[in-house]
Amino acid sequence: MSERLTPDALSRREIKGSQIHIINRPPVSPNELLGGAEALLAGELYKHVQAKNGGASEDIVRSAFYNKLTDNSHKYDPSILRWQTLRQNAAGNTTGVRLTGVEGYYAGSGLNQTEIVEDIAQRGAEVLQMLPRGLKRDVFQTLAGGKATFPALIWLSSEFGALLGKYRAMRSMNSEARRFRANLPDFPGSKIEYKGGVAFEQFTVPILADDEILHACNGGDIADPADPYGFMYQIGRVGHPLYRAILDCIDPGEFQHLQYKQAVW
Repeated sequence: MSERLTPDALSRREIKGSQIHIINRPPVSPNELLGGAEALLAGELYKHVQAKNGGASEDIVRSAFYNKLTDNSHKYDPSILRWQTLRQNAAGNTTGVRLTGVEGYYAGSGLNQTEIVEDIAQRGAEVLQMLPRGLKRDVFQTLAGGKATFPALIWLSSEFGALLGKYRAMRSMNSEARRFRANLPDFPGSKIEYKGGVAFEQFTVPILADDEILHACNGGDIADPADPYGFMYQIGRVGHPLYRAILDCIDPGEFQHLQYKQAVW
C-alpha cells in the first residue's frame, strides 16, 4: 500500500513487509517560527545557540538552533512511536481515515467500532467546550498545520495531557486494555530521522497482529479540527517530540505574557 505525497496530503505511508514506513511533515517548523512576534521561540535555547555562534550569519544560527532542538527532542521519540503505531495500524478501508491513537484504550470495553468512534467524538466535544473563545482561531490553525502560536500550543498540551490521564485511568480498571497497551513495542533507542532540513521526517512502526479494535471507522472529517472526531485525531500532534522540546522552554504559569523559564540542555 502506498499513498502519493502531495502538498495537500502531507505524508506518505508505505507497507514494507511487517513494517509501516512513514514520510511525514513535522507539525511545527522551528525555522519558520523564528520570525515575527514569536522570534524568541525557545527563548533561552535560542539565545544560547546564538551566543555560541557569535558573529555567524542568521541562517547558520537558525540551522544550529534547529539541530540542537531536534537533538533534544529525541528523548520523546519512543512515546510518539508507540502512539504512531496505533494511528497507522488502521485495518480495512483506510481511504481518508486514520486512527486517533486512543483506540487501544478501548480494548475489552465491549463497545463496537461505531460506539468507539462515538465515544471518542464525545470526549473531543467535551474538550472543545473548554476551549477559550479567544484561542479558537489559534488552536484550529495550529492543529490544521498553519502558523502555530505559543498560547495555542500551551493550551493544547495541557488538554492533551489531561485527556491521556483520563484514558490511562480507564485502562487501569480494564485488564484487557492493560494487556493491549503492554504489548505495544517499547522502541528502545529508536529515533525519528529529519530529512531535508525542516521539511520532512521519517519513521517506521510495526504492523500489529492484534487488530481487534483497530478497524478504521470514518466518524467525522479528520481534516477539520473543529469537528470533535477530527479534533481527537489532530490533537495528538502536540505530543510530537518537536512540540514537546519547544514547550520545555516555556513556563505555563506565564501563559499570557509568554515568559520563558531557564532551560537546561
